[in-house]
Amino acid sequence: MNYATIKYCDIANGEGVRTSLFVSGCRRHCPNCFNAVAWDFNYGEPFTKEVRNKILESLAPGYINGLSLLGGEPFEPENQRELLPFVKNVKALYPSKTIWCYTGFLFEDLLGGKVGDGAVVRQLLERQGRPAPAFVMDPEVTDFYRFTRDSFRLEGYDPLPFDEKIPVAI
Repeated sequence: MNYATIKYCDIANGEGVRTSLFVSGCRRHCPNCFNAVAWDFNYGEPFTKEVRNKILESLAPGYINGLSLLGGEPFEPENQRELLPFVKNVKALYPSKTIWCYTGFLFEDLLGGKVGDGAVVRQLLERQGRPAPAFVMDPEVTDFYRFTRDSFRLEGYDPLPFDEKIPVAI
């Protein structure tokens, strides 16, 4: 797997201060994609052990809220194979840190086994000690652009408690 870029101390791609990994490779080719340069699986640099370790080290400070995975497309099968062991390491080393993943796939397609290896996808989405929630959509709504907030719900969603203080500079 290659990656397009890594942003340390990123405040634009998730809650709080994060490390953001932009993987390379995407077959979706969404119109107006903000990162079309990363569609090519060969774009960027190899995701080596040294790179993984540097990202893991960057997550250590208490003010870092977690890791964000972007792309390209993190859920492309080629990226899933590399990201799963990495995400497991992040969860093992930093169980209180959050992992956000930005994707062009629908949540129901990810959980429904329509994307890559369903078992790998479920492991990527699973939270420490909590299974991935079920995404339930209103079957009456068939046009993606007609969905409203009431057209779907999450079942089994159990957010992690937040007990830490957030440092704020004034």
